[in-house]
This record gives sequence, C-alpha cells and structure tokens, in this order.
Amino acid sequence: MTHTKGLLIDATTGRELARIDKKIEVTLLALPAMLILSDLNIQGNIKPVRSLSEPLRAGMDNGARRTLIPTPDKRNFMDVSADIVERVDPIFYSDPLTAAMKALGMN
Repeated sequence: MTHTKGLLIDATTGRELARIDKKIEVTLLALPAMLILSDLNIQGNIKPVRSLSEPLRAGMDNGARRTLIPTPDKRNFMDVSADIVERVDPIFYSDPLTAAMKALGMN
C-alpha cells in the first residue's frame, strides 16, 4: 500500500507513531523489543493468558526485553523462572487502551 502524507506524531518526543494510508487504515508502531501477551473474551475483557513461561521464553530468545502482561497474570508471574525474570521486564496492564498506550510508549 502507498501511504499519504498523513502521519501521527507524538507531540512530546516527535516520534512517528503511525502512518495513514489512502484507505485510512492505521499501522501502529510498537516499541522495539516489546512482547505483548493478551487474551480477550468476546466482551473485550482481559483474561489471564494460559501460560506465561513459554511465551516469555520464546520472546526472550527472540530479543524481547519488555513484556506487556495482563494484570490478572500478576500472581502467575512469580512462577516464571529466574533467568527469564532477570532478562525480560514485565509491564502490567488492565485494559486494552492502557496496553496500547504502553506499547506505543505513551504512558
């Protein structure tokens, strides 16, 4: 797709957040090395993910340094092995809007 001249820019940092194409679809650019874990029900409520260890290990092995984790999984984070905890910083969120803002570095 070709992009128009429309860009979404963060006013505080001047960083490009999104490009808007001719069809008005927006592509958001998350922070680098960010892993986002989520499980939503049909109503849009955040549910705990089934497992933290496997996706965190896979993310860590592929360069993730930060991970957005649903708040309902906060107590499950204590079961994650120490080598993962030392290398991947958890960032907890309770709703999709907060997750999006944190993923874009706008918290």
